[in-house]
Amino acid sequence: MKKTNNKKKCNEGECKSPFIENFLYVLITIAILVVVFFNPISEALSSYLTPKPSVKTPISKPIKTEKKINLYGFDFDSGVLTQEHKKKLDSLLIYLSNHPNAYIIVEGHCDERGTREYNLALGERRALAVRDYLIAIGVEGKRITTISYGKERPINNDNTEEGDRTNRRVEIRAQ
Repeated sequence: MKKTNNKKKCNEGECKSPFIENFLYVLITIAILVVVFFNPISEALSSYLTPKPSVKTPISKPIKTEKKINLYGFDFDSGVLTQEHKKKLDSLLIYLSNHPNAYIIVEGHCDERGTREYNLALGERRALAVRDYLIAIGVEGKRITTISYGKERPINNDNTEEGDRTNRRVEIRAQ
C-alpha cells in the first residue's frame, strides 16, 4: 500500500496543505451547484420562461409584395428607353414609394446575335439605362442592383425577328 504524503508544501513563504486545497475545491463546487439549482431567483424566472398553453391561431402565409415589370422590344444594338418603357417605370415609382424598404433588381437581356462578351455589355447598358431613369425620377441608387445576362437567358427561341425583339428586354423585380 502506498503511503500518501500529507505534509504541508511551502514555497516562497506560502504553505498549502493538500487536504485544505481539496476541501476548498469541493466547497466551491457545492456552492456553485446550490446557486445554479436552488436559487430562488432562478425559480421565479422559470415561471416566466415556461411556455404556457395558448389558443392555436392559424398561421397566415406571408404576403407576397414582389412586383415584376418586363420592358420588351429594345431596338437592335440599343439601350435607349422608349416612352412605353418610361410609363412602366413611372408606375414602379408609385410601388416603391408605398414600399420604402423594397429594393430593385434590374436584369439586362439580349437576343442571340453577337458575341457573348458584346451582349453582356449591351445587356449592362440596358440595365444601366433603367437604373439611371429610376434615379432621375427619384429612386435612391442604393436600392437598385443591376446585372446583365446578355444572350444567356432567352425567353423565345424561334429565331424570328419577333422572337429576337422579345429577347431584347429588361426584367425588373422589386422586393
